[in-house]
Amino acid sequence: MSHLPPDLLAVQLATIDLLESMFCGEGEFTLHNPDARSRLQTMVDDAANFLPSDSTTHLLPSLSFSLNLPLHDPPDPTVSGIRMDCTLPLTVPESNIDTSSLPLPPRLSLACPTWIPSRNDHRTLKTAFDDHISGLEAGLDSSQIILEAAEWVQSNAAKFRSSPSASTPPASDVLLASSSSPSHQVFVREWYYLPSLSTKQKRQDMITYAYNHQLTGFVTPGKPGILCVEGLDRNVQSYFSDIRTKSWADIPSAHRRMTPMHCEKTVVASGGREAFEGLRKFEGMVEVTFDLHGARGNRNSLAKLEQWLTEKGVGEAFGWLFPELAQQQG
Repeated sequence: MSHLPPDLLAVQLATIDLLESMFCGEGEFTLHNPDARSRLQTMVDDAANFLPSDSTTHLLPSLSFSLNLPLHDPPDPTVSGIRMDCTLPLTVPESNIDTSSLPLPPRLSLACPTWIPSRNDHRTLKTAFDDHISGLEAGLDSSQIILEAAEWVQSNAAKFRSSPSASTPPASDVLLASSSSPSHQVFVREWYYLPSLSTKQKRQDMITYAYNHQLTGFVTPGKPGILCVEGLDRNVQSYFSDIRTKSWADIPSAHRRMTPMHCEKTVVASGGREAFEGLRKFEGMVEVTFDLHGARGNRNSLAKLEQWLTEKGVGEAFGWLFPELAQQQG
């Protein structure tokens, strides 16, 4: 066996960082072996001295974690959520290295929740889940596959539970079953740092897709690039899935440098639309710049960015985006 090349190990590490930021609620993301993550980080950081064919005693074969997924439309309070276990492969047989097909897709499985007591129901859910994963379009990277899988589980898992007094229905009937209104909504505001954001079309996609998913926020072009989106949690997940599978489809996975810095999450009772909308700090989705300067006129004034964030009522975000600068100021 041999490790993946450093650039592809970096892709797998970025997948972990992204998912940990997106599933930031208490208990939503669990890394099974934190030491393995530290080893992977060291391997990526020390790429110049990295040897793909390490001795088997030093191989790090995979990185595993779990996502505890809250369902979008739980039919009753007993249907709390479901756990999806994920494994990111970090090695490949030396005799079968084909860089065009790397990194290898993640291995995904669903735990059997207590609210699906029937083995037949769980078997039906597992079969439908596996069929959905195998039917995803080719070329998706690990984060795209996992986000697509998570979205499917959150939208469909509850439909596979038979009512206590009914026999297990056919899979086709289960898939078509409707669910009641959710008991609550989750408002999130997510902050991302990009070392550089210059392509006009990519920036426009960030704005257009946000409107398509009823999200608000802002994007800052140049160096550095900042992206903030806020709205319904599942809309934010769908938004980033579209960004990666559509807008960024022509960008190699290793070059998609967008680092999640912070996620704010608030639970709002269903029907509290006014309270939900009141959590927004931004109107619409806009592009903003701050006294662009530098040789290429693409560097933002961080001082003016910090002032603007403070005026918007989210001044603490500057510390999340630029922790080293915040420590110096403190």
